[in-house]
Amino acid sequence: DRVLWAGSTPAYDTRFAEKAGKFWDGKFGINTELLPFTGKGPDAKLYRQVGAKYVPKKWGLSSFGQFGFLDARVATEVLLTLKPSQLTAKGVNTAFTKIKNWKSDLLCRPFYSGNLPGHVPNNWDITTTGKDGKMVVREPCFPIAGVTPEIKAARAAEKKFKLTSGTLYPPPGWQR
Repeated sequence: DRVLWAGSTPAYDTRFAEKAGKFWDGKFGINTELLPFTGKGPDAKLYRQVGAKYVPKKWGLSSFGQFGFLDARVATEVLLTLKPSQLTAKGVNTAFTKIKNWKSDLLCRPFYSGNLPGHVPNNWDITTTGKDGKMVVREPCFPIAGVTPEIKAARAAEKKFKLTSGTLYPPPGWQR
């Protein structure tokens, strides 16, 4: 009880708290990077629906699955904005480098992409822990400490190019 254990993103999934057991409730923090997929927002709901249809129950839902889901969503949205003549490697790559202020109820802050120094668009975090066999939020969205040159450069680029519009997620009224 004198030590707080921690794990990185891969530990966050629908099975962790149940498998770890009550002994670990509140004692093991996981930096999940994305908001819980148990949320009420449209992306959280759609991720659960896709997971229910395509993910075997023995695997459960996970942060990596969430990232794949969001990658597919942003890629689809960007591709649908392109003209057929732009659907080339160069056209698609150029379009991907112009993403900014892309929002999801699974992100702490809007996503962006580009040719930037210190490109770290996901530089906020959230900490979860087990409670009664379920994962719950221990620490809501917070900025990762700007201790590396890359994170400092990313934050400077966000301000300079208005890449995140200062929007903080979860939105007001969000419930844990």
